[in-house]
Formats: sequence, C-alpha cells, structure tokens
Amino acid sequence: YSYISGLLTLLIVDGVMIWFVILPTFKKHIPTYLNTDMNFIAAIAFYLFYILVILLLVILPWVEYGISFTKILINSALFGFGAYMTYELTSMSVMKWWSWEMVTIDTLWWTFLTVIIGGVMYQIYKFFI
Repeated sequence: YSYISGLLTLLIVDGVMIWFVILPTFKKHIPTYLNTDMNFIAAIAFYLFYILVILLLVILPWVEYGISFTKILINSALFGFGAYMTYELTSMSVMKWWSWEMVTIDTLWWTFLTVIIGGVMYQIYKFFI
C-alpha cells in the first residue's frame, strides 16, 4: 500500500507541476530539446523506480528502527535533493542551454515532492502494519 500511495501522490502532484511550471520553464530555455511526443515508457519507468528506491532506502530501513516521522521527512528531502541535484548539474554540464533557473526550480521541486511522497508513504506504511 505504501508503494501505491507514493506512486499515486507522485503522479497527481507532479502532473500538475509539470503542466503549469516545468514545461513552460523548459520551453523557455530549451524548446528544441523537448520531445514533442512524450516517451511514456521512460516516464513510467522513472516513476516506478523512483518510488521503489524511496521505499527501499528511505521508508523501510528507518521504520524498522523506529525512526521518527521528522527524520523520515529529512531523509526524504536529502534523497530528493541528491537525486535531482545530480541530474540537474549533470544536465547543466553537458547541455548548452541548461539554466540555473531550471536547476533551481527542478531541484527544489523534487526535494519538496520527495518529502511529500516520503511522508505519505510512511503514514500509509504505519497505518497498515
């Protein structure tokens, strides 16, 4: 249940953010690099694996040790920040028109989103055990 709750949270919340903030920002900076036909297989694979990694590295190990909800949120933030800062700075280092605005918006968004996801997954996990 925890995995499904994380996946649903990601799909709903990120879908809104992509539509209203991320796509307009990326269109402004890198319009020629955007895929006009979204690769849904890649998007689905990313979402499935991202939630799985949160479950395996953030939720399950810490729940076993009885770590507090606050610590789960902190670990979620660190995971989201690390994952997205890696992606963003790598993109900036190899793509000509990658911008600090894109790095900042996307990294802050995914840090925040991962905190929300981690919090939801933790609460659902605790509810069902």
